[in-house]
Amino acid sequence: MRRYAAVTMARDEDLYLKMWHRYYAAQFGAENLFIFDHNSQTHRPEDVIGKQCNVFRIPFDNPIQDPSGALRKFDDARFEFISAQIAGLLKYYDCVIFNDADELMFVDGPQGLRDYLDGLPDIGVRCGSVLR
Repeated sequence: MRRYAAVTMARDEDLYLKMWHRYYAAQFGAENLFIFDHNSQTHRPEDVIGKQCNVFRIPFDNPIQDPSGALRKFDDARFEFISAQIAGLLKYYDCVIFNDADELMFVDGPQGLRDYLDGLPDIGVRCGSVLR
C-alpha cells in the first residue's frame, strides 16, 4: 500500500487552511499532513485546525520590505525550501502533494484522489491540471 503526504505553506490562511486540512486529512490522514507556517500573524495553524498534523514555523521575509525589491528572489527561496522538504519526505512517502492552502487537487469522477493515485502503475511527476 502506498503512503501519501500533503504539504502546504501558509500565512494567515484561516479559511483556506481549514478546507485544505479537512480535504487532505480525509484522503491521507491528518498525521500525513505537513504545514509550513510562514510566520502567521492572526492565528497559528494549530488555532485554526487543532494539533492534528505537523506544523513547522519558518520566518517570513516580506518582499515588499526587501530593499532590493526582488520579489522573484523571494519566490525562488520559497520553492527551493519546499523542494528540499518534499525531497526529504519522499524518503518516507511514495507520493507527496504540494499546493498552496487555497488550492486542492481532486479527481473529476466517482473516485477520490487516493483511489486515483492507488490505481496508477507509476505515480511519477504529474501536474495538477492534467491528472490522467
